[in-house]
Order: sequence, then structure tokens, then C-alpha cells
Amino acid sequence: MKPCEASDKGTPRTYRRRFLTSSAISIIGDGATLAVMALATSIAGYTIVETGWILAASAVPKCAVLLWGGIAGDRYERRTLLILAYLLAGLAQIISGAILLFQGPTLLLILTQVIFGSAVAVSRPASTAYLPSVTTTEELASANSALTTASSVASTVGPLIGAVFVMLEIAPWALVADGISFIVASALLSGLPASRGTISKSTSTWAAVRSGSKDLLAVPWLVSEMCASAILLFMVTGPFLVLGPAAAAALGTPSLWPIALAVFGIGQIMGALLGGRVRHEAPVLKWASYGVAALALPPICLIMQWHPAWFVVAEAATGVALGFYTVTVTTAMQRAVVPGSLARVASLNAFISFSLLPASFIIAPLVASAVGVTAVFVGSVVGTVITMLLLLLSPSVRRYRWRPTEIPALKV
Repeated sequence: MKPCEASDKGTPRTYRRRFLTSSAISIIGDGATLAVMALATSIAGYTIVETGWILAASAVPKCAVLLWGGIAGDRYERRTLLILAYLLAGLAQIISGAILLFQGPTLLLILTQVIFGSAVAVSRPASTAYLPSVTTTEELASANSALTTASSVASTVGPLIGAVFVMLEIAPWALVADGISFIVASALLSGLPASRGTISKSTSTWAAVRSGSKDLLAVPWLVSEMCASAILLFMVTGPFLVLGPAAAAALGTPSLWPIALAVFGIGQIMGALLGGRVRHEAPVLKWASYGVAALALPPICLIMQWHPAWFVVAEAATGVALGFYTVTVTTAMQRAVVPGSLARVASLNAFISFSLLPASFIIAPLVASAVGVTAVFVGSVVGTVITMLLLLLSPSVRRYRWRPTEIPALKV
């Protein structure tokens, strides 16, 4: 069924609104969790090394299970897959919150985070591949902009909620709220149109991965973006998430971290709106690559110990850059890849991009203990420069233009 076939009844807009609302609700809880997870574990008595392992526990499955998630997204019905993944993620977060609340064993908390990360790994490629089923090809850019904007709004509200949990000294309940949000999100997906990829159940896993890899390698700019993202997540995102809360608090404002994340979300909204309004034939990937430079600003603020206001401004600029980058790259991928392979290509892209992030969560605290936090953040600045150069030195990135080509509809 073509996504636009139901437009006579006006249902695609309802489908899209429900899908975006479902995504936004689940991310509200995640935003709160992101803001308080490191602080919650510290308050509960876990060491910084244990915190790194706990963060890695959810990140590792997001890589290890991601390939299977992509295959499942192209093999099974995507809406049902999303509902089941959201339910599992919700239960895992509720149990994780209970463990933190009662200061349970570290290993048990790691286990629940592994389950949570696995569920998210399955949902991510399925969600990317499902979006074209509730919108038309021509509206993909605006749909991705709306999705990123909704996610950014949720990410902005999430840290504010997280700050409230911290101030009320009930941080573990943020994870419980996250779990409930996933369960609500799964309920909103019921009744939406079905969507299935092209892999038959008899196709082997290796054959599915191999065919998806060929489709990915057929898009040169996507290969460059994938490698650049892997460097960025390892050298910038990982150290910043683990060491950032304490470094930000050292600037003299205890609530600076959740506030900065909220402002980052506002910046993402602005960047997503810009990405959704770009005209055809614009060099969007080149523009997005230049924006990567903004990611060096927050580490620089922490290195130089500048006033907290500058750190907030830097987070806002980073949000604008990433919001624009997310919309343009996601839309370009959905336009360039055959719909039947989209979940696998999305999972392969995310798998390689995120492959080094779990190691970063573990390595960053160890390196910081040996040579200092400042040295780690200097490495983050260097990593940002390397990422931007890798993108801009790619001819396929510089020459890419959005073109109004029609994408074949998925068969249901």
C-alpha cells in the first residue's frame, strides 16, 4: 500500500501525528534519564567506574543487537515489532529505577540496562524504516523535521523533569517515569498501518546482512558519514556524557547540566526546523558537515572554565547543528536507499557509528583518572576537527543535493 493512498480519507496525517506523538512521549522519559543517570548512580553510592559500566550496559546492546534489529525490521511487521520493543524497554526501565531506589547490586542494574539497550536497538531501525509508511515521499523531509522537532521538545522537557527529580532527591523515579513513557508510546502505535520489508523468513541472517551492506556501500556519502559519526561518538559524545556532569558542576552551578541539556534540546528544535525547510538542490550535507564544528564548543568551555552562561550558549549551538544534521542525513538516507532494505541499512549505519561508544564510556573515566579530565576534553576537540574534515574531504558529501525523486512504495 502506498502511504499516500489513504490521503483521501485524511488518515495519513492522523497516522503521522500518532507516530510522532508516540516517539516524543518515549523520548521525554529518556531525556529525564539522560540528565539524571550519572547523578542518580553517584547519589546511590556507585563509583564513577561503575557508572561507566552501567552506561555502557545500555550502549553495548545498542550496537550488538542493532544488526539483528535491522534484519527484524525488514523481515517482520514493523509496527508490531515497535510495540513489543517499547513494552520491553518500559519494563526494563521500571525495574532499573527500583534497583536504584533500593541501592541494589550493580550487576543487576547492568543486566536491566542490557535488556533496555537491546529493546532500543530493535526499535531504532524499525522506526526509521516505518516512517515512510505514514507519510508521502515528498513530505519525508518535513516528517523527519517534525520527528526531530518532537524529539527535541521531549528532550528539552526531559532534562527539566530530570532536574526536578534531582532537586526533590528522587532521581531513581526518573527511570520509572521513562519506563511508563515507553508503555504509553506502545499503546499509541496500535491501529497504525502495517509495514513490512522484503526479506523472507527463509533468508539467512548472513545473507540479509550481506545484501544490506551492498545497499549501504552503494551510497558513498553515507559511508563517509558513518565513519565520521563513529569517531565523533567515541572521542566527543562518550567522554562528554560520562565526565560532563561533574565538570559542569565544577563551574559553580549544581543544576547546570540539566539546564544545559534543556537548552541543547531547544537548539535541536531550531536546527530541525531549518533542516525541514531547505529547498531542493541545496548542498545540505556540506552545510551539515560545517555545523559539526559546533560540537567542539562545550568541551572548550569546560577546558577553559568559562562562565556557566557560555557553556549554555555552546550547548544551544551544538543543538542547532545536530538538529539540522539529523534531519538532513536521515532524509537523505530514506531517499537514497531502497525501502525494502532501509531497516538493515539504518541498522548497519548505526551499528558502525555506535560501535566504539560503549568502549568510550569505559575508557574515558580511566584516561581521566590517569591524565586528567582536561586532557580528555582536549581530545574531544581534536576528534571534532577530525570528524568535520573527514566529511568535507569526501566529494560525495560536498556534491550531494536533495532531488525530488520518487521512492517505490512498500508492499504490505
